[in-house]
Amino acid sequence: MATSRQELLWDKEEGFYRYKSSGRRVSDYQMLRLIHREQSDYAKSIDYLTDRLLAGTLNYQDYQNQVAREIKDAHVSMMRLGRGGRDATYGIHYLDVGNELRQNQYPALRQLFQDLSDGKLSPAQLRARLKNYVKSSKVSYEQARKTRLAETGIRYARRFLGAVDARNCPDCVRYAQAGVQLSDSLPLPGQDCQCRGNCRCSIRFARFRFELEG
Repeated sequence: MATSRQELLWDKEEGFYRYKSSGRRVSDYQMLRLIHREQSDYAKSIDYLTDRLLAGTLNYQDYQNQVAREIKDAHVSMMRLGRGGRDATYGIHYLDVGNELRQNQYPALRQLFQDLSDGKLSPAQLRARLKNYVKSSKVSYEQARKTRLAETGIRYARRFLGAVDARNCPDCVRYAQAGVQLSDSLPLPGQDCQCRGNCRCSIRFARFRFELEG
């Protein structure tokens, strides 16, 4: 089990991570656990900022700016992880993150801050919604992974539901039941589904359709 990405080695030829210690491939499940662990660190940083806001030691404008920066950093970090590391990440991939932030994350954050300013959120509600925004950074991991694999000619994808105890929404169930699809037509985990940031699905990609069938 990987406790940090420093324990992983990117296999450029095969297009996945291996454990440095054993050379074994890191499973999708272990990658998901690593992502959740890193997201938890970002959530703790935002919790600390919220503590300061509520205690009156951080003004509202600085709070908004610093929370937005944490969300941005989480997405950039997840994108690099999906690409295979900083060395495999280029300008166009940062543009993908920028588009995700501008189109989805920042508008949602602005609404949250407006609700907070209007007194519509309790401290517990504020923390819960911010945690969900951090979880949404997995979308940038999945998008980076998709574009990286597309560069190698991989065109097909198949959605797999989360663990047995995961609460898979009807949207995710429908995507999984659709079977093998062209990768561009299959929504990424966390996109176009009721689960959003809580989505625990995974996507497997392949160059040929038969590799994902059965």
